[in-house]
Amino acid sequence: MKTKTSIFLTMIFLVMYSVTFAQRPSFNKNKDILIACFDIKPDPDDIHAVAALGSMLVHPDLSGVNYFAVAGAYGSQGGSYLQSNSLFNLAFGNNWTDAHSNRSAAIAAITSKVTPILQNGGKVWVQEGGQSDVTADWLMPLINANNGINSTTTKNNVILVQHDDGFNEGQANQSKLNNVKANTRYFLLDDGNAGWTDSWGDHGPWSTPMYRNRSNSFVDNAKNSPNTVAKNLWTEADRLFNSYFPNGFPHDWSFFFTDGVDYSDCVENWWIFEIGTNADTHAKFWSRYVMNTNSGGGNNGGGGNQLAIGCANIPSTITSATSLSVPITYSHNEAGNKDIVVVAWQNGTWKGNGFARNIAKGDNKSVNVTVNINPAPSGSGWKLTAIIRPNATGWVPADKECEKPITFSSNQGGNNGGSGSGFYIINRQTNLKIRPQTTADVSPIIQVAASQTGNDVLWEKIDTDNGYFYLKNVASGKYFRPSTDADGALLEQRPTSYSGNYTQWKQVTSSGGYFYLQNRQTNKYFRPVGNDVNSPMEQRPATYTGNYTQWKFENTTRAKNGNGLNADLSDTSKFLVYPNPSHNFIKLKGVSSGDIVTVIDLSGKLIIKKTISKNENAELDLSNIESGVYFATVKNNVKEKTIRFIKQ
Repeated sequence: MKTKTSIFLTMIFLVMYSVTFAQRPSFNKNKDILIACFDIKPDPDDIHAVAALGSMLVHPDLSGVNYFAVAGAYGSQGGSYLQSNSLFNLAFGNNWTDAHSNRSAAIAAITSKVTPILQNGGKVWVQEGGQSDVTADWLMPLINANNGINSTTTKNNVILVQHDDGFNEGQANQSKLNNVKANTRYFLLDDGNAGWTDSWGDHGPWSTPMYRNRSNSFVDNAKNSPNTVAKNLWTEADRLFNSYFPNGFPHDWSFFFTDGVDYSDCVENWWIFEIGTNADTHAKFWSRYVMNTNSGGGNNGGGGNQLAIGCANIPSTITSATSLSVPITYSHNEAGNKDIVVVAWQNGTWKGNGFARNIAKGDNKSVNVTVNINPAPSGSGWKLTAIIRPNATGWVPADKECEKPITFSSNQGGNNGGSGSGFYIINRQTNLKIRPQTTADVSPIIQVAASQTGNDVLWEKIDTDNGYFYLKNVASGKYFRPSTDADGALLEQRPTSYSGNYTQWKQVTSSGGYFYLQNRQTNKYFRPVGNDVNSPMEQRPATYTGNYTQWKFENTTRAKNGNGLNADLSDTSKFLVYPNPSHNFIKLKGVSSGDIVTVIDLSGKLIIKKTISKNENAELDLSNIESGVYFATVKNNVKEKTIRFIKQ
């Protein structure tokens, strides 16, 4: 607790607290995930908390942590929402979702992250930097879905961490809050706004530091930090703050009134990752995570003799191939050379491995390890294990290791479609193809002439799990789904951020190479409304088993896409940028002739644009651009991929 006024009471409760502390779980980097939720409404403290967590994530303390952030995780409170998307991009890259702009899409995105974690015995740690409404919105449907997860699973393995029983709990929908408390391991920490000796912040046995300070020097110092990542995060946080409060924060009760700092929600991260005395004061936190160098050090530890390895950058779904490029993060400052080994396993059986030998020393480094697997892997039940070990020609024990469960999406042809291969979807009754009417969101899916051959009638199959997949249009890059649960509901196009059950389908075999396409959410099929061109697609019960509800995937043999580029050479899934962070140049791996590469800054300003003239690992000159965070995008008529990098 924040204060213990009686030595006698402390002695009486000592045993009780010892038992309580022994019962708290610990974060397992190999199996668990952090869901970091921020309301950002109406107070600006979450802006600082996002910058603070982003600073922590690049430190070896959190190396290898699997995480996903949520913006707009608010309840019923009034006031303005302080949109901070640029800061979320900077802190979390693509690992976040916007519950303010589209809550249903955010719920689907969170669900897709937590489901495989729980199904594989891992824990979901919810940092509740706001109200629990969003958590309830994904938790309760997850429990009620037919996915092997029930309330016993979540009660044991969803760890919710809250530090504010006033505003955060008070502004939540109380029914939703009660559901969350009943179906998770709910830990109410002491308030991160209160000091160790402040009794008003006491909530029980889980004491916390005070992560705020009235001095106006801390943010100014952060904006000049030798830690480039922290410097950029706090510079952007301060820019956002000043854009919302150009005349300063008007309320004298807040530490922001004196241009101070408040990231009190991050006491939840301090507790989750058991950081303890390394950052049990604001000063220690600032020294360790904000004013340290990029190599991790800081005045309170983190530098020197760090040894860590991380699997968080490995995608959960990888396109099948016999040669895989696996991204690994590591820290290594020990004497002697080290190797990194990545091993592929299927249901506990070794299937292949790859090496990166004599890796360079340093903290927060990254390397891509080529892993060879023959035959090419497919389906679920896979995991990749990465280890860092002394350099050796034979097998030696690992110093550190991490692992990541993997699903391999098929890349085969035939009537199964194949992830990444363009194919047509053809109706058995009409022998016509389907496409979105336009590339816009909610555009209807319509029937078109069999003679059409453009990218708008080409589809890709993106495998998920248990035989389900998304159908992604090549031209628009979007999925489709029924507009509602009802019979007769039309099919509509939706962005890939709509990753829930409504956009997932499976094949139900019919005859003659045809099959039904059954929706995962509604368990219904779809068919054209009529025989004519431009007829829309409608949802129908699974009892409709005639030719109208039967389909086939027909692979195209076209060697060229719309502008003559070879589609096989334009696979942006292999696009890599290195070194990252960089200095005077970056190399581009996986680009092909005709690909367009652009570089933009945080404001969206175009800095570099280049068309690749031949298949090579191209290089971009960065010597004339300022230090900071940038986004490199490779684009062709088939795919597009963006990677964030840092110019030092």
